[in-house]
Amino acid sequence: MSSTLLVIVLIGAAVGFLGGLLGKGGSAIATPVLLSVGVPPAVALAAPLPATVPGALVAADRYRRDGQIDRRVLRWSLIAGIPATIIGAVATRWIDASALVTVTEVIIIGLGVRLLTVAADEVEGEAGQADRNRTIAVAVVTGLAAGLLANS
Repeated sequence: MSSTLLVIVLIGAAVGFLGGLLGKGGSAIATPVLLSVGVPPAVALAAPLPATVPGALVAADRYRRDGQIDRRVLRWSLIAGIPATIIGAVATRWIDASALVTVTEVIIIGLGVRLLTVAADEVEGEAGQADRNRTIAVAVVTGLAAGLLANS
């Protein structure tokens, strides 16, 4: 096994561990790390994708068993997010992979800043129209980003 392939396997193991430890998001760091070892941008963007669905399903099952899934949020997220993901994925045909890598890096920095500066909001009670609209907006933006960046 070449040293580059060994490094890529170790990166995959580390990212998988982080994804399991932190829930989801470990794959977000895979793209820039893979780029840093010379993986082409299009491959670095797509490489973490196969682990996304099984990882999300495992995490979702844990939340389901703990009764922490809001079915209204889930329903609206799927209704808005799936079409947006498909649109984002199709749009990658016309967008340079290097530009998508830059967007990935900006999003990662933004998420890091958000985690460092803002406490998580707790939503209690019934979800009203405003909550539904926010859920749909988040699902559309997340779906577009997931389709474009091959990341969840």
